[in-house]
Amino acid sequence: MPLGASLRGRFGRFAAAFCLGAVIGASAATARLGREMDRLTLDNAVLMDEVERLAGELASRDRALTASRSLPVHSVEVQIESPLEEHVRLHVEQTMRELLQPLVGEEIENLNPSLIEKALQRTVHVDKQDFVVAPTLIVLGGKLLVRLKVQEGEIQINP
Repeated sequence: MPLGASLRGRFGRFAAAFCLGAVIGASAATARLGREMDRLTLDNAVLMDEVERLAGELASRDRALTASRSLPVHSVEVQIESPLEEHVRLHVEQTMRELLQPLVGEEIENLNPSLIEKALQRTVHVDKQDFVVAPTLIVLGGKLLVRLKVQEGEIQINP
């Protein structure tokens, strides 16, 4: 056998073994990547379902929040946290309730808490005495809740 034919035979076997290894390696890689692709596809589907569920939940909460903000005020509640004589407490509560009564029927989103606070800061005259009224809490909702601090005296206005 000539040296060239022997070399060609070896080279041919080497090339055949190389091609066979490449085909087997490509087949194994395809099978492994196929399983990985299937797992990733399933994970993607689960995540897309989760996104759709959360988007629906967010839209539902957004609608509920929008609906609750557009609700009207149904009633007014005035609470006084300062210890007062009963007739003084009743008079101050009645005065503040009358002041807030026009807000009944107004939508909550249209109310401005800082304007309500300023409107409630005043002096109320009861039995020849002056009482300073200052809000400590304003809760806007179906029921407008106002908590007031009342002290004897007059509001001091600084020029």
